[in-house]
Amino acid sequence: MKYRHLLPLLIVLAFAAFASARSAAEDWGAYSLVPAGAPSFVLEAVDAGTAEGTLVSINKPTGKPHQKWNVVPKEAGFYAIKPAHAPSLALAAAQGGATMGTAIVLEKDEGKLSQLWKLTKQDNGSYSLTPKHAPEMGLDHFAGKQEPGPRIDLWTYKATDQHLQWFIRPLAGSGVTDAKPDAAPTYQPPAIKPEEILPGQTKQFRFTDSKIFPGTVRDVTVIHPGAIRRQETRLRVRQNRWLSNPREKTLLETMIATKEIPVTVGVFVRPGDVPAPMKGTGGRRNRDFEYDGVSDNNVRFLIEELLPFVAKEYGLNLSTDANDRCMSGGSSGGIAAFTAAWNRPDAFSRVYAASGSWVAFRGGHEFPTMVRKFEAKPIRAFLTTATHDMENCAGDWFLLDQEMDKALKSSGYDYQFRINRRPPRRRVHGKLAGGDGVPVARLA
Repeated sequence: MKYRHLLPLLIVLAFAAFASARSAAEDWGAYSLVPAGAPSFVLEAVDAGTAEGTLVSINKPTGKPHQKWNVVPKEAGFYAIKPAHAPSLALAAAQGGATMGTAIVLEKDEGKLSQLWKLTKQDNGSYSLTPKHAPEMGLDHFAGKQEPGPRIDLWTYKATDQHLQWFIRPLAGSGVTDAKPDAAPTYQPPAIKPEEILPGQTKQFRFTDSKIFPGTVRDVTVIHPGAIRRQETRLRVRQNRWLSNPREKTLLETMIATKEIPVTVGVFVRPGDVPAPMKGTGGRRNRDFEYDGVSDNNVRFLIEELLPFVAKEYGLNLSTDANDRCMSGGSSGGIAAFTAAWNRPDAFSRVYAASGSWVAFRGGHEFPTMVRKFEAKPIRAFLTTATHDMENCAGDWFLLDQEMDKALKSSGYDYQFRINRRPPRRRVHGKLAGGDGVPVARLA
């Protein structure tokens, strides 16, 4: 599937949810702000200025810090927009001005109303930025000029005015910025000595004793961190596959050592298979039945059968607090992760779903409607999709992931949604390839 080349980043995003376990608002991180009317340009601090009153404008992307912006929650519904090269400053309406044409500058971040911005998402995926002190105004790219250096100011807000629309694109390696790929920063953990990283163990076994899915066998991998000292530990369950990339174990150990996440056990679970009943016959994959259905069977299997076995077998004290437990997966594993939390938010309240299969396999296409109809559940979710995702008789993955985005927003969920913009597949030596030119067989 398309999301697998982003593996290290996905793990960071999934585990990072623990770091802000009981936070009411989430920091968006580093972004580029792209004017809808001039999509080949980005917002920047002019001349990389760091003084109060520094003007902002647009220019060709270079990947330099003065073109990167941190979107930081300040109070309910409002954010500070801070330049990465001078984080003590914030985007502001100059001297608190509230009239048309007021210049937009950088000022010392003091939490002023003229430094707080409401972000309103538009139908085309862009955002309008309106200052708290003048909600009838919006951040304006003057005249929509497609050249470096135009004035950025306040203008009367209209949702349909393209000059007031900005695409807010992440700079964490997702491939959606207009900057050159090598300009996007990669994740760098805090400095730490190698000896401070306590190596853990990878334990593997085959689970065969399920009463909920009788007759199935499945491979399970447990990442047992070296930092465990009999204390209660957090838990991450990953659906759909076993641990096949050693970087996942290394990254988990490193983030525990740097205290970016608490001590966390990783449990990687394959879907079940029913072995062939006799020689010369075929077995049966149980993945679709377990993952794509919307019942509580899969989450019951985890909390009633598999996780108690893992805890007993390896002497683990796994936290039972839903806020300490993250469920993740991709494709059918993605919808399975959300379904688990949907049915048992008391057991899992954190979800990472990459390219979730909210399609008509076993009722998953009804999820956007269910999310809208029922009172919001205590779930925090991080969802991703890709522009050239799968499409077949069951539905359009990219379209239905966007339906989930809208449903979650409508119902007031605490969630994030990211679109990875990738080029369409093409032929490589006669074989269908993904957007990065890797034959599909290698992506499977």
